[in-house]
Amino acid sequence: MYLNQTLAELNTFMGNLSGLMISLLIIIIVLVVIILIGYFIYWLKFKKEGTYIQPFEVGICNEEYNGRAISDLLVSELHRIRQIHELNLPGIEHQTKENLAFLSVTPSSENPKYEITSVNISSGSFALTLGQILLVLKRLIGHPGNTIAGSVQRYGSKIKLVAWMGPERTGAWQVERYHENIPNLIKDVAFMIAKDISEEKIQAKTWQAFKFFTEARYCYHQYILTDDKEQLKCSKENCLRGLDYEKNYEDLHSLLLNVAMAYERQ
Repeated sequence: MYLNQTLAELNTFMGNLSGLMISLLIIIIVLVVIILIGYFIYWLKFKKEGTYIQPFEVGICNEEYNGRAISDLLVSELHRIRQIHELNLPGIEHQTKENLAFLSVTPSSENPKYEITSVNISSGSFALTLGQILLVLKRLIGHPGNTIAGSVQRYGSKIKLVAWMGPERTGAWQVERYHENIPNLIKDVAFMIAKDISEEKIQAKTWQAFKFFTEARYCYHQYILTDDKEQLKCSKENCLRGLDYEKNYEDLHSLLLNVAMAYERQ
């Protein structure tokens, strides 16, 4: 009889424990669902996507540079420009730099695929993936981010590189040369893009002055690290070239003043 009572109590305990475990499992599932819904709302409405750069179309016969190589060079140059303006220059009296602020810039191969290929909405010959529906919703009510695409074409003796951006923020840039120097074309377009997509207003009014100020800053930083006089000369020359495009560029004047003081200390 005692054994039967013990077994009955054990069954009751196990039943209560099972009920408790089921309740905990239900609570966990509800919490996970709430978190997923919350993240979905955040992604859909508030999360800002970065800028993705697609491989460029190449309309010239050049085995050295394909569309992917050009887009990767552009990504690399944009990162280099931002990093130069994040440098602190020791010994400089006034930290002259532009407050570049733009979201991540990555190749399109790193663009997340918002597609659920196993789920389709279809009607006759019409079919739409759930991922496409989510992207359309994000474009309508959220921040879908931007994509930069472009092309390199030959027009007579000129090589022209064109880039454009959309859909959240639109822009278009182009540069052309009489000789085929694709890296220089990419570098110039990168300075145009970096100046225009910065979410913080920068002081430079022209991309050319911004370019030479950036290069002057890089050379001065190299001079600080290596004490190489050629780098100091490089900084001075870039400052002067920048002032040719924008004579009232205050940060450029400040950097040139520090370069002059560096010459006096030699």
